[in-house]
Amino acid sequence: MFYPLTFAIGAISPAFPLISIEAWAVFIGLIGQRPWWATALAAACGQFLCFSAIYFLGQRYVARLPWIQRKLKFFEPGRYQRHAKWFYGTASLVGIPPLNLISIAAPIMEVSYPVFAAIAFTGRFLRLSVLVAFAQTLQDWFGFPVERLPEWVRGWA
Repeated sequence: MFYPLTFAIGAISPAFPLISIEAWAVFIGLIGQRPWWATALAAACGQFLCFSAIYFLGQRYVARLPWIQRKLKFFEPGRYQRHAKWFYGTASLVGIPPLNLISIAAPIMEVSYPVFAAIAFTGRFLRLSVLVAFAQTLQDWFGFPVERLPEWVRGWA
């Protein structure tokens, strides 16, 4: 149940910014006893699924969402085409610029899907791995009073 839930949160979080896979990764690191790499892998696979959908469907729906058009107009994707892979790497690893917008701009910048997929998945996996491993390290060093949390909360981890 845990890994499908982590996958689902990862898949939903790019589309709904109020749901944060980063916060979930830190929560699992602090509370759970799951391997950091397995948690990061499940979350990264979920996010990769959503970013792939955005890559393929994004251009189709850009015309329907004026706020995305405004953001892409300021971004000017054609201007950065030569450095597109660096933008994707930074967006997937750090989150700046937002990978949602970068995923929409990928076809405009003529970044092929296999290149986009490799960069997006690797960056997301590394980002989430660091968050889970760091939270687990803090838990090991300082301890988090897990027993004070209600049983239903501990059950998620």
